[in-house]
Amino acid sequence: MFGSCEECDGHAGRLRMALAAFVTVMSGLVGLEEMGYVIDIDVVLFLIGMFSLVGLAESSGLLEMVSVWFISRFKRSRDLVLASSILFGLLAAFAMNDTVALIGPPIAYTISKIARASPNMMFLLLAFSITIGSVMTPIGNPQNMLVAENSGIQAPFITFVFKLSAPTLLNLIIVPLILLKIFKVKNEKIEVGLIPQETIKDRRDALLAALGLTTSIVVLTVNDLFELSGLPHVTRRGSSHS
Repeated sequence: MFGSCEECDGHAGRLRMALAAFVTVMSGLVGLEEMGYVIDIDVVLFLIGMFSLVGLAESSGLLEMVSVWFISRFKRSRDLVLASSILFGLLAAFAMNDTVALIGPPIAYTISKIARASPNMMFLLLAFSITIGSVMTPIGNPQNMLVAENSGIQAPFITFVFKLSAPTLLNLIIVPLILLKIFKVKNEKIEVGLIPQETIKDRRDALLAALGLTTSIVVLTVNDLFELSGLPHVTRRGSSHS
């Protein structure tokens, strides 16, 4: 499902980050003895776990199935574009923006054909939506996880969602309306000939990924509720320290 360009961009981004870290250490800006203090291992471990679950969801076809099921609910082109913005945003919020940036372009292109809209408009919508949507939860992007871990925010998952869901959803509605107007997309009737179940490549992996992602969100939420209630809870979300 991935296009070669998206894969290259992802690898290039990781290489740039690795090179920047290498230069930082070799230039003496951060000493070897200080690396343990500047690297938040809890966040690293949490991100590894989340990326593994999301990678399994993508390779098994689970994320594609969710997208196809969502797309098939709409009968008008403008409604589909508007809903796609919310879909991309929510996927970024709960499955990380990097993942949606990789799997999103083929979905965006398919939507552009179904809605008879410009692919350029859909790629712009994808870029805006995943950026906007990823701010809504601590697991939307690595920066949010660092903020949640190091800022002292109480019950970060619930706090993020409670305070940021309304402005996030509002912006996810405003952006496609602006793009629809700029690109002059007509509200035509559409036919979606896609069957969600046919996108699943491995049912066992899809089930494991769905169970893992659902469990992660439930555990984060319950842990925050315990914190708000003054009950024993995990304070470092990437580790087992309480």
